[in-house]
Amino acid sequence: MKIATSAAILYLAYLLFLSVGFVQAASESFSLDGNESVSRPVNLSAGDELYVKLIVETQHNMINFTLLSPENRVVLEKLNVASAEFKLKILVTGEYRFLFENLYSSESKHITFYFSVQHFILGYPQEMVLLFATAFIVLGAIVVFVAMSPKP
Repeated sequence: MKIATSAAILYLAYLLFLSVGFVQAASESFSLDGNESVSRPVNLSAGDELYVKLIVETQHNMINFTLLSPENRVVLEKLNVASAEFKLKILVTGEYRFLFENLYSSESKHITFYFSVQHFILGYPQEMVLLFATAFIVLGAIVVFVAMSPKP
């Protein structure tokens, strides 16, 4: 009986962790040549919160930045931007694309780009849900252990 209870607790913990997405974050610096565009894909889930920070580090530091949805629709567009910082709620699951364009200049631009994704479960941040789920599983295991211990 001890083994069956322990196995059930481990199985529930395993199912919980399978249902949780991984936290995504990336930071990248790259050069964008004149009259060039570059895109970067990222998989996002409905309900995720996306945070993006973009800095163009050159003398004439204007580029166009666009976030495209899985259906290739414009979710966010920043024209002639030198730096941008924004937070946005994702409505549709799929592969989004960050599009960087230096189409109106022959000068190469150096870009520093950072993004992070916050996942939510039942409206609460993923980390909070995992913390409480882990605490619940540990307390449950302690209660089962005490209940099944031999009594003196």
